[in-house]
Amino acid sequence: MQNMFKLLGIFILFTVFSLSFVSCDSGGDGGDSQNGIINGKVEDVVEASIKNSNDDATFLTTLKNFFSFEAIAQQGGITVNVIQDGVIIDTTTTDEDGNFTVAGAGDVTLQFITPGGTTVELGINIPVGTVTTLNVSINEDTESATVNEFENGLRCQTGDVIIDDDEVTIDGNGTDDCIRTEGNCLVDINANIVNLENCERCIDSNGTSEISINADEINCDGFEEGIRSRGNSSVSLNAGECVINGGTDEQGASTIDL
Repeated sequence: MQNMFKLLGIFILFTVFSLSFVSCDSGGDGGDSQNGIINGKVEDVVEASIKNSNDDATFLTTLKNFFSFEAIAQQGGITVNVIQDGVIIDTTTTDEDGNFTVAGAGDVTLQFITPGGTTVELGINIPVGTVTTLNVSINEDTESATVNEFENGLRCQTGDVIIDDDEVTIDGNGTDDCIRTEGNCLVDINANIVNLENCERCIDSNGTSEISINADEINCDGFEEGIRSRGNSSVSLNAGECVINGGTDEQGASTIDL
C-alpha cells in the first residue's frame, strides 16, 4: 500500500511538472515579439572563375572571357544563417527563386553559403518587432554580398547597401532613426525621390561609414535632428531639391556635404 501511494505521488508530481513546462510556451508566438523578421531574396549569384591546377583558364573560362559574360549560378539551395555573438540563432535555405525568411534581433551577421561552398557575410541590424525586406547579390569570385534593396528602417555595420529605385521611402515610425550606420558600412541610394519620414534622426552615421544619396528630390523629416555624423563617417546628399527638417550636427572628424 505504501508503495502504491509513493507511485501515485510520483505520478502527480510528474503530471504537475509536465503541465507547468507546457504552460511556459502557452504564449503562442510571444517569443517572436523579441525578434525582427527578414524576408529576403538572393537575386543573382556570380560563380567563381574555374581554374585548373596550373592556374590557367579552363576551356569554360576561356569561352566566358571571349564572349564577355559572367557565369550565373542557381539562386536556390543557398544556406542562410543568422549569427549573433558567434552563435547561429536561425538558419534556412533559399527556395528555387532565391527567397528566404529568417529571424533575429539587434546586430547580427547574415551568412550565405552557396552550393559551391563559397561563404559570404553581411553585417546588419534587425530592429525588434519589424519586418525588413532586402534583395541580395552574391559574387563568389570576390566572396562578397551586396544589398540591392532595403526597405523599412535601414541599419548597417559592414558591407554595401545599394538601393536603385524610382522612389525610396524609409519610415522611422516616429521612434527611431531612418538610416543608421556604423563600422565601415557603405550606403548608396540613387532615386528620383527619397523620403525619410517620421524619423528621430533622418541619418545617423558613425565609425568610418559612408552614406551617399543622389536624387532629384530629398525630403528629410527628423523631429530630433535631421542629420548627425560622428567618428570619421561621411554623409553626402546630392539633390536638385533638398529639404531637411531638424538641421545637421557634425561631430569629431566626420563630414556632412549637402
